[in-house]
Amino acid sequence: MLLKDSKATKQSILKAMKKVFDQSYEKDMIIFFFSGHGYNGYFLPHDYDGRIQMLYHKEVRKMFSLSPAGRKLVFADACRAGSIKIETSQANTPFGLEAYYERLKRKKGGIALMLSSRWNQNYLEVFRLNNGLFTHYLLKGLKGQADLNGDRKVVIKELYKYVRSKLMEYSGNEQIPIIFGRFSDQMPIVRTH
Repeated sequence: MLLKDSKATKQSILKAMKKVFDQSYEKDMIIFFFSGHGYNGYFLPHDYDGRIQMLYHKEVRKMFSLSPAGRKLVFADACRAGSIKIETSQANTPFGLEAYYERLKRKKGGIALMLSSRWNQNYLEVFRLNNGLFTHYLLKGLKGQADLNGDRKVVIKELYKYVRSKLMEYSGNEQIPIIFGRFSDQMPIVRTH
């Protein structure tokens, strides 16, 4: 499902995630992609008014924890996106990262969170690209430029390595993407032609 501009409200994002995730099966791969503003602990959907309607990282994690899909991917191009990793106050809750990873491990599933910036970094947007720099290189990588070994498929390790090197080079190390989760480096993402 694609939600853009005024359609990308907090409730519409959560509703779309629930609908798609509820329909997934263990053999499926589900992807959540967010491009927009963010801050420590949350993303800012279209209806954020400066005080309410934040899309908290814990809400995104909760949605993922409820899906039976075997492979799960989060791509986020937002300022301070990496703060999703350091919400230590949530670590021991039923929907905390460690408990969630343990459930995935038991299911032999995989989840990768590839984020545009560390918890204390803003993301770079280049006007002529009509995207954040992370999204620009992510799309190029998915179209085949991240196929570093030429086997006509892009795995998560290749994609991250490609995006990270391009983004760090362009930004002069001012924006460093991160990746974490429980996944095989060889988790396939896309086949190229």
